[in-house]
Amino acid sequence: MKLKDLLKDIIDTDFDLEVTGITSNSKLVKEGYLFLALDGKTNHGINFLDEAIANGCVAALTDNQLIQSSVPLLEISDLKAHIVKLAGRIYPDAQKIPIIGITGTNGKTSVGFFINKILNQLEIKSALIGTLGVEDNEIKIDLTTPDLTSLYQLLQRYYEKGMQRVILEVSSHALDQKRVEGLNIDTAIFTNITHDHLDYHHTFSHYLESKKKLFRLKSVTKVIINRDDHFEEISEASESKKILAYSLSEFEKIQNTENGFLLNFKDYVFELNLIGKFNLSNALAAYKALESLGFNQDQIIPKISQLTAPPGRLQKVKNKNIWIDFAHTPDALESILVSLKEHLLSEKITVVFGCGGDRDKSKRALMGKVAQDHSNRIILTNDNPRNENPEDIIEQIMSGISHEEKVDQILDRKEAIKFAISTLKENECCVIAGKGHETQQIIGKQVYDFSDYEIASNA
Repeated sequence: MKLKDLLKDIIDTDFDLEVTGITSNSKLVKEGYLFLALDGKTNHGINFLDEAIANGCVAALTDNQLIQSSVPLLEISDLKAHIVKLAGRIYPDAQKIPIIGITGTNGKTSVGFFINKILNQLEIKSALIGTLGVEDNEIKIDLTTPDLTSLYQLLQRYYEKGMQRVILEVSSHALDQKRVEGLNIDTAIFTNITHDHLDYHHTFSHYLESKKKLFRLKSVTKVIINRDDHFEEISEASESKKILAYSLSEFEKIQNTENGFLLNFKDYVFELNLIGKFNLSNALAAYKALESLGFNQDQIIPKISQLTAPPGRLQKVKNKNIWIDFAHTPDALESILVSLKEHLLSEKITVVFGCGGDRDKSKRALMGKVAQDHSNRIILTNDNPRNENPEDIIEQIMSGISHEEKVDQILDRKEAIKFAISTLKENECCVIAGKGHETQQIIGKQVYDFSDYEIASNA
């Protein structure tokens, strides 16, 4: 598309340049792209203009004052207000794909993973966008919910590949920053809300209000809400929408087994090889979403019974009692530890975890207390310390622990995992929490290859 056509009714320009894509991330610029130099939370995009030019941008727009540039640079004071229009013009089919949006502190990834897996088994071409990444080798996503221009680009590609539906994890940050504006989100799912991201939202009230924004979108017609968690607040935000609630009380019988549950549900009795009642809730959310799309219980339940955990979500290491989980909030950590106690009655639990640097500090002591209350042994280590002093993070976790004799501190995460596993005794299990599926560790400004699963498997 010509630049002058792309900017029609936004700003007058005679530039006849061909634009092949747009992005606000200088690292994602490709040959022929238009770069959007926007004001960010900690920096301004104009500072990355040289990088964008080096990567091939043919022109740039900014909401800042103009500077010297080797490519056309145009100033639009209210640039953010026009991003949806620009994205819709360059990626005209992105808004055609119907989307299931999932929000909540915990469970987004599992619910999305379950829905996507079953839809594909039911021969509906679908794709999942979220924490586990995207099904596209050429686009790298580092956030749970990508920035708006990346989302439009992805959806355009999915449309061209014949995708019939997309499942999108929607973070509170994305809702607050309007990253899903203009998308065809017709179904919205709420899993739960607990303590998290207060470094960004500052108060729980603001965090909850950000979540509610998903259910107020005009495009949303169906809302699926967990009746067991903040149901009234979310249903109030879903006024005029069709509400489908789900609750663990829908199961006629729940019996714990070593590998999961034996369930009575609807007209079926079946085993579900997923540990933890939170996973029962996640499976129910997926069931309701599939039911809302017109599938019946005879189509869905046989597929539900075959579900396995997503990577890094109570993922078992080979045949040993070693578990990898992404739990990085007090509630999530408590859920997995309590769940393992319920399923593995004879086991003592060792938990290995840390807390991410440059993130919500108020949850660190809470996570320490949870670990103390629900495990037999604690090994504190690095998560992604980023730019914080790792010892300060450990000290803040320790402020929630009164039984210091239960704790070992080993900052090197690889050594901590190896120590935990090498010292496990009979009738003991180990939970390695916090990073789950992640394959990198961030220390300072350095990014290292790192996989909890690989290290634990080798150990």
